[in-house]
Amino acid sequence: MFIRPGIEFGRGEFHGIVTRNEVEVGEDGEQLIAEVEHQLAAELRNPLLGRWQMTEGQLVLTDTEVVRFNTSPGLLCGAAPQQVGARRCKLFDPSGNGLRWTVADALGYLLATELPESIEIPSLDELNQLAGGVDLGEYNATGTTLGTALVAIAHRGGLEIRSSRSGVGIVVYRPGQGGRRSSIRLQAAGETFRPAGSNITDSRILLASRPSRPPVRVIGGYKRYEATFTLQPGWICDSSEEFRRWVLNEYGQCEYVMPFDFATISQEDFLVRKGRQFLQCVSTDTYNASWG
Repeated sequence: MFIRPGIEFGRGEFHGIVTRNEVEVGEDGEQLIAEVEHQLAAELRNPLLGRWQMTEGQLVLTDTEVVRFNTSPGLLCGAAPQQVGARRCKLFDPSGNGLRWTVADALGYLLATELPESIEIPSLDELNQLAGGVDLGEYNATGTTLGTALVAIAHRGGLEIRSSRSGVGIVVYRPGQGGRRSSIRLQAAGETFRPAGSNITDSRILLASRPSRPPVRVIGGYKRYEATFTLQPGWICDSSEEFRRWVLNEYGQCEYVMPFDFATISQEDFLVRKGRQFLQCVSTDTYNASWG
């Protein structure tokens, strides 16, 4: 999460918290020095203590330090949003009849109950548009800070969190959506220059396109066929009687005998004519041994 200090830092007024005061005494008198901290950064470092829930129509903070989501029936979320000051969010339902927390409901709960109303936050409707249907799963926020919990929960829904660019607030967004659009114009080479036709001097476009069809993936082993083959003499019978070798002539290596027609075994799996090796038979005897 990024905290963007405002331009008011370094001036007499700021949106923040004074963390320490010092008084320097010198020859020219006394000087008060105040160390300040960004208000949002200070709030995000606060630890999560207890759970907010509705008890007999009253908003109550439990005294336990256990802050877990969806880990037991008593740690589920209420069905309807409740009013928390000027904000609306869903709270813990201790009855055991609640619903599972979604990423949007959990973010809305933490933002509405843990941050002061002076800090701008997205509404529950805006969060539901981003991740209203994403189940949070089981999450244990016990002993963590508010900022750590917000980032962890947002990542479960594919979201990111940053500070507002103006004022003091938090923005929840999905990367790749809601970006700033820019209009780029560049005239073709050789055209008469027109200021309205070009707002850049040169350009380079890289296109990363996917293939038109998915690649073929081999799952499992290669196909094996078992057949009876008739071998042919791999020598010239009229002139060479020595070093006789019987061949299948699977790719036409012997010009004086006909190549073997693999289409009699399969019309699709032997399209490439190449040398092939005989393997052991697929058939086995009663002892599970190959026939040869």
